[in-house]
Amino acid sequence: MITKFFGRILDYTEEIIIGISMFVMIAINFGNIVARYVFSVSWAFSEEILIILFVYNSLIGASMAFKRKKHTGFTALTDRLPKKCQKVVKIMVIVGTITMMAILFYFGTKMCLNQAKYGLKTSALSIPEYLAGASIPISAIMIVIRMIQNLVKELRSSN
Repeated sequence: MITKFFGRILDYTEEIIIGISMFVMIAINFGNIVARYVFSVSWAFSEEILIILFVYNSLIGASMAFKRKKHTGFTALTDRLPKKCQKVVKIMVIVGTITMMAILFYFGTKMCLNQAKYGLKTSALSIPEYLAGASIPISAIMIVIRMIQNLVKELRSSN
Protein backbone atom coordinates (compact mmCIF):
# COMPACT_ATOMS: atom_id res chain seq x y z
CA MET A 1 0.00 0.00 0.00
CA ILE A 2 2.79 2.40 0.89
CA THR A 3 4.66 1.55 -2.34
CA LYS A 4 1.54 2.19 -4.45
CA PHE A 5 0.92 5.53 -2.74
CA PHE A 6 4.59 6.50 -3.03
CA GLY A 7 4.65 5.32 -6.65
CA ARG A 8 1.68 7.49 -7.60
CA ILE A 9 3.30 10.55 -6.04
CA LEU A 10 6.55 9.78 -7.85
CA ASP A 11 4.77 9.22 -11.18
CA TYR A 12 3.03 12.54 -10.88
CA THR A 13 6.21 14.33 -9.77
CA GLU A 14 8.28 12.98 -12.64
CA GLU A 15 5.71 13.88 -15.25
CA ILE A 16 5.24 17.39 -13.88
CA ILE A 17 8.97 18.07 -13.63
CA ILE A 18 9.64 16.83 -17.15
CA GLY A 19 6.55 18.54 -18.57
CA ILE A 20 7.40 21.93 -17.07
CA SER A 21 11.04 21.51 -17.99
CA MET A 22 10.23 20.68 -21.62
CA PHE A 23 7.92 23.68 -21.83
CA VAL A 24 10.63 25.98 -20.44
CA MET A 25 13.21 24.49 -22.82
CA ILE A 26 10.98 25.04 -25.85
CA ALA A 27 10.12 28.59 -24.76
CA ILE A 28 13.78 29.53 -24.19
CA ASN A 29 14.89 27.95 -27.45
CA PHE A 30 12.08 29.63 -29.40
CA GLY A 31 12.79 32.98 -27.72
CA ASN A 32 16.48 32.66 -28.54
CA ILE A 33 15.70 31.93 -32.21
CA VAL A 34 13.36 34.91 -32.44
CA ALA A 35 15.88 37.17 -30.69
CA ARG A 36 18.67 36.02 -32.99
CA TYR A 37 16.80 36.40 -36.28
CA VAL A 38 14.56 39.37 -35.52
CA PHE A 39 16.79 41.46 -33.22
CA SER A 40 20.23 40.03 -34.15
CA VAL A 41 20.88 39.33 -30.48
CA SER A 42 21.56 35.91 -29.03
CA TRP A 43 20.67 34.96 -25.47
CA ALA A 44 23.99 33.87 -24.00
CA PHE A 45 22.33 32.27 -20.98
CA SER A 46 20.03 30.01 -22.99
CA GLU A 47 22.60 27.29 -23.65
CA GLU A 48 23.44 27.00 -19.96
CA ILE A 49 19.82 26.62 -18.87
CA LEU A 50 19.01 24.22 -21.71
CA ILE A 51 21.92 21.93 -20.85
CA ILE A 52 21.00 21.83 -17.16
CA LEU A 53 17.34 21.10 -17.94
CA PHE A 54 18.31 18.49 -20.51
CA VAL A 55 20.42 16.64 -17.94
CA TYR A 56 17.58 16.70 -15.40
CA ASN A 57 15.11 15.48 -18.05
CA SER A 58 17.41 12.66 -19.12
CA LEU A 59 18.06 11.39 -15.60
CA ILE A 60 14.48 11.74 -14.38
CA GLY A 61 13.38 10.13 -17.65
CA ALA A 62 15.58 7.16 -16.76
CA SER A 63 13.59 6.79 -13.56
CA MET A 64 10.36 6.80 -15.57
CA ALA A 65 11.80 4.16 -17.90
CA PHE A 66 12.62 1.89 -14.96
CA LYS A 67 9.08 2.30 -13.66
CA ARG A 68 7.56 1.36 -16.99
CA LYS A 69 10.19 -1.32 -17.63
CA LYS A 70 11.11 0.44 -20.87
CA HIS A 71 14.83 0.74 -20.13
CA THR A 72 17.19 -1.03 -22.46
CA GLY A 73 18.15 -4.55 -21.59
CA PHE A 74 19.94 -7.43 -23.21
CA THR A 75 17.73 -10.49 -22.87
CA ALA A 76 19.13 -12.85 -25.52
CA LEU A 77 20.74 -15.00 -22.83
CA THR A 78 18.19 -14.66 -20.05
CA ASP A 79 15.27 -15.53 -22.35
CA ARG A 80 16.82 -18.98 -22.85
CA LEU A 81 16.99 -19.67 -19.11
CA PRO A 82 14.28 -21.52 -17.15
CA LYS A 83 11.67 -19.22 -15.57
CA LYS A 84 13.08 -19.61 -12.04
CA CYS A 85 16.56 -18.69 -13.24
CA GLN A 86 15.15 -15.70 -15.13
CA LYS A 87 13.61 -14.48 -11.88
CA VAL A 88 16.93 -14.87 -10.05
CA VAL A 89 18.72 -12.93 -12.80
CA LYS A 90 16.07 -10.16 -12.70
CA ILE A 91 16.49 -9.86 -8.93
CA MET A 92 20.28 -9.76 -9.29
CA VAL A 93 19.99 -6.99 -11.91
CA ILE A 94 17.68 -5.00 -9.65
CA VAL A 95 20.05 -5.38 -6.67
CA GLY A 96 22.99 -4.43 -8.90
CA THR A 97 21.15 -1.35 -10.15
CA ILE A 98 20.26 -0.30 -6.60
CA THR A 99 23.91 -0.75 -5.60
CA MET A 100 25.09 1.33 -8.57
CA MET A 101 22.58 4.07 -7.77
CA ALA A 102 23.73 4.10 -4.13
CA ILE A 103 27.29 4.64 -5.34
CA LEU A 104 26.10 7.33 -7.76
CA PHE A 105 24.16 8.99 -4.95
CA TYR A 106 27.20 8.97 -2.67
CA PHE A 107 29.60 10.47 -5.19
CA GLY A 108 26.97 12.83 -6.63
CA THR A 109 26.24 14.18 -3.17
CA LYS A 110 29.95 14.48 -2.46
CA MET A 111 30.39 16.42 -5.71
CA CYS A 112 27.52 18.79 -4.85
CA LEU A 113 28.92 19.41 -1.37
CA ASN A 114 32.30 20.26 -2.86
CA GLN A 115 30.70 22.58 -5.40
CA ALA A 116 28.87 24.35 -2.58
CA LYS A 117 31.95 24.42 -0.36
CA TYR A 118 34.06 26.13 -3.01
CA GLY A 119 31.24 28.38 -4.21
CA LEU A 120 31.40 27.21 -7.83
CA LYS A 121 29.05 29.03 -10.17
CA THR A 122 28.08 28.63 -13.81
CA SER A 123 29.75 30.97 -16.27
CA ALA A 124 26.79 32.73 -17.91
CA LEU A 125 24.22 33.08 -15.11
CA SER A 126 26.34 32.51 -12.00
CA ILE A 127 23.95 29.80 -10.85
CA PRO A 128 25.48 27.65 -8.11
CA GLU A 129 26.97 24.57 -9.77
CA TYR A 130 25.48 22.27 -7.14
CA LEU A 131 22.00 23.01 -8.48
CA ALA A 132 22.99 21.42 -11.77
CA GLY A 133 24.97 18.66 -10.07
CA ALA A 134 22.03 17.82 -7.81
CA SER A 135 20.45 16.05 -10.78
CA ILE A 136 22.72 13.08 -10.04
CA PRO A 137 21.75 12.30 -6.43
CA ILE A 138 18.11 13.28 -7.04
CA SER A 139 17.76 10.92 -9.99
CA ALA A 140 19.66 8.18 -8.15
CA ILE A 141 17.08 8.34 -5.33
CA MET A 142 14.22 8.26 -7.82
CA ILE A 143 15.71 5.26 -9.62
CA VAL A 144 16.29 3.41 -6.33
CA ILE A 145 12.63 3.92 -5.46
CA ARG A 146 11.64 2.54 -8.88
CA MET A 147 13.94 -0.43 -8.50
CA ILE A 148 12.57 -1.21 -5.04
CA GLN A 149 9.08 -1.14 -6.57
CA ASN A 150 10.26 -3.51 -9.31
CA LEU A 151 11.90 -5.78 -6.71
CA VAL A 152 8.69 -5.99 -4.68
CA LYS A 153 6.69 -6.84 -7.83
CA GLU A 154 9.24 -9.45 -8.86
CA LEU A 155 9.26 -11.07 -5.42
CA ARG A 156 5.46 -11.15 -5.34
CA SER A 157 5.11 -12.64 -8.82
CA SER A 158 4.48 -16.37 -9.01
CA ASN A 159 7.00 -17.09 -11.80
